[in-house]
Amino acid sequence: ENFYIPPIIFNLKPIVRADGTPVFKRVCVDGKQRLSSVHAFMKGDIPVLDKRGRKCFIRFYCYKKDANGREFRQKSRLVLPPESARRFSKKTFLCQEYNNLTHEQEEDLFGRVQKGVQLTPAEKLRATTGSWQKFAKLFEQDFSTVVNLSTTARSLGFRHILACFSQIMELQKPAKDNRVPTIKTNAMDTERLLKKPELLDMPTRSHLSRVFSTFKTLIQKDPKVFENNNYRKAKNFAPVEIVAVACLISMYGDTRDHDTLLGDIAYMRTFLRAELPDLRMYTTTWNSIWKYLDNLESYR
Repeated sequence: ENFYIPPIIFNLKPIVRADGTPVFKRVCVDGKQRLSSVHAFMKGDIPVLDKRGRKCFIRFYCYKKDANGREFRQKSRLVLPPESARRFSKKTFLCQEYNNLTHEQEEDLFGRVQKGVQLTPAEKLRATTGSWQKFAKLFEQDFSTVVNLSTTARSLGFRHILACFSQIMELQKPAKDNRVPTIKTNAMDTERLLKKPELLDMPTRSHLSRVFSTFKTLIQKDPKVFENNNYRKAKNFAPVEIVAVACLISMYGDTRDHDTLLGDIAYMRTFLRAELPDLRMYTTTWNSIWKYLDNLESYR
């Protein structure tokens, strides 16, 4: 009848067979009843009701088990017309696969589906796989102190880490004709970065790790710098400030000590609030950030 059937959702788990062959195991997160019902119908175990309410099977017979557990062939009374059975057998399900979800993520995803709650863009991004994604997930675990400065929401921290990566990579580009680095933190920019795993070489990994290690150390050394210091606006630590601080450390972390960097960050937070009406991931915000970073000594 061509009714709409919601997608079957699978958790794709990598496993290794006894012979060493890597394969994927698909765990059904949502749609088990749909799968089992169609499977039973195709085996001839259950019927479908036709327009007259009669029970129609897809084949004349099916296999049953008697009281002793032995299989026997049982004939069905009424079957679908051959053309209808053929058309049905060629129908397909729409399937969605997510890679290596934890048990908690499976439960959360199942709950969202049952309640009709869609995944956020950040959650969809986190469900993808690749070199950059794997690296960012390690940072989520190792640098939760940094991630939690602006949010504790699931997957948003992952999104902010990738935004930092993307913006730092923009700063690494060779300067030409006094080119001002542009903001590279939106979804399209981060998706472009994810498609370039070759950029994540060992020097880049080491540099990004040093940036976030320093970031974490600075928070532990003086957490007050990262708190609400009686600001009149943008009182909380904004996501764009995580990017700004990461870029500051990327540019000056090897030449300035921790106390100096803390002073740089404290002044930058005051500077941005004096320059801007609010702190969002906008081009105007980045222009003010770059104005400060590019002329740090003149402000300090």
